[in-house]
Amino acid sequence: MPQDDRDAEAPEPVEPTASARGRGRPRKGEGRDHREERKFPRILGALRESRGYSQSELSTSLEMTPAYLSQLATGSKVPRPETIDRLATALDLSEEETRKLHLAAARDMGFRLDLPDDF
Repeated sequence: MPQDDRDAEAPEPVEPTASARGRGRPRKGEGRDHREERKFPRILGALRESRGYSQSELSTSLEMTPAYLSQLATGSKVPRPETIDRLATALDLSEEETRKLHLAAARDMGFRLDLPDDF
């Protein structure tokens, strides 16, 4: 038994979990960040720039908020297939470019795809 407070072991500090902090997601910087690995933002950015659009111009033409387009461009959000089709139409993408964008988004969501070239 401890003689006084100096002999007592202090409990290890415990980092509160996301739910203990009242949020359902980890703090910024916690956990693994997959954005560096995402292909969709890189491909979208290259296609947008090759067509001469700024993010602001593209969001206006799509009637999409600039914030949402920015989230797609940074990889913090992955678009639904319908959104990719809207992007493809606005950017006047070829079938191959549209397919590439769809595949990148699906892979970014964790799908493993081994589709034939004529998909």
